[in-house]
Amino acid sequence: MLGQKAFTLLELMITVAIVGILAAVAIPSYTDYVMRGKIGEATSTLLAMRTKMEQFYQDNRTYIGACATGTIAPLPTGLKYFTVTCPTLTATAYTIQAAGGITGEQSMAGFTYTINEANTRNTTGGRHANELGVGHVKTSAGRAQRALRRKGDHGAVWCRENTRNVAGYGQLAERIAQQINQELRSTGHGATHGIDV
Repeated sequence: MLGQKAFTLLELMITVAIVGILAAVAIPSYTDYVMRGKIGEATSTLLAMRTKMEQFYQDNRTYIGACATGTIAPLPTGLKYFTVTCPTLTATAYTIQAAGGITGEQSMAGFTYTINEANTRNTTGGRHANELGVGHVKTSAGRAQRALRRKGDHGAVWCRENTRNVAGYGQLAERIAQQINQELRSTGHGATHGIDV
């Protein structure tokens, strides 16, 4: 009679360790992925609202009175993760804000996105918003540095224009912009094409 084959304790422990390592990497990545998906609700709503605000202005030559029910630019309702408000509303200027509202596992609390009449977009938020911004900062900075190396003068202009996207992400953005400015200066483009963050 042949002996029974089974897993040894060592094999079982190795399997548990591998699953634990995979879970430690996969769960935070999945959480960030889900969070990024929720951010789309705010950004798309703000862009749609901005279009409606401009339509309101074309009809009335003022922004006062917009963001009200019954107008062409009412505040959106029924959003799942964000609440939209108009904290600034004057005759010639406005700011639309989407603030994360719910708490718990689905929380987007601490995330705030704004857009104004000049199409200036700002992102502020808690720890999660800043963590999500880090990837954007690194991507923008990397693209700018590669463009500078490849395109000479045109790369410096591209670098300056596109690296402004990193503004609003705090100290990391400032540090990366300073590094790019140093690189611009070392290639002779710093005097005319510096990045302001």
